Amino acid sequence: MKSELETASSMVDDFKFGFERAERKIKQLEIQDAMFQEEKKSIVKANHNRTMALSNHFVETFKDLHTRFGKYKEYCVFEFENHEQIRMELESIIKTKDI
Repeated sequence: MKSELETASSMVDDFKFGFERAERKIKQLEIQDAMFQEEKKSIVKANHNRTMALSNHFVETFKDLHTRFGKYKEYCVFEFENHEQIRMELESIIKTKDI
């Protein structure tokens, strides 16, 4: 009877030890999961911030290009008008010399 009691007590101790070890492992995994979730949140936030920064940079670059193109277009119109004026003056000079 004593040996059965010792065996049962030993089994109970083994189960307790296994249960406590499993609880520690579960707690450790819960902590790791919480850390991974926080890391995931920070990565998502960092990526969102980076995406927004790139988007804002793209918008600013596009606005700058729009402004520069407007100036270039204005310059081209001015140059075409000057060339047209020069051509007309030259034609009038040529006509007066022909007469």
